Amino acid sequence: LSALEILHCVGWVHHDVSARNILCMGQMGKLVDLEYAKHMDSTTVHEVRMGMLGFMACKVKAQKYLFMAPHHAPHSTTFTASSRFNPLHDMESIWWISMWVLYYHVDQD
Repeated sequence: LSALEILHCVGWVHHDVSARNILCMGQMGKLVDLEYAKHMDSTTVHEVRMGMLGFMACKVKAQKYLFMAPHHAPHSTTFTASSRFNPLHDMESIWWISMWVLYYHVDQD
């Protein structure tokens, strides 16, 4: 989480947080594969669905806004380049990785 915090503090998002992009080294994890990292203000539009779908933020996977009250919904439910990806999406990926580890890799005895 420290690596993501630093990345987000300087205005970047990883854009591909998944179990395969976190390397465990002893008691420490390393965030790798910054190939798709980009500045939060980036207007590039060709990288919408990078990464593993199982760990991707729901809104990014669906490529539309979800769970918004009708009076707060934007005029269009499709993403624009400036609102497509933000730090919360990286954090949601961490949530999905945690759930995956909890349900598939913790001893059930």
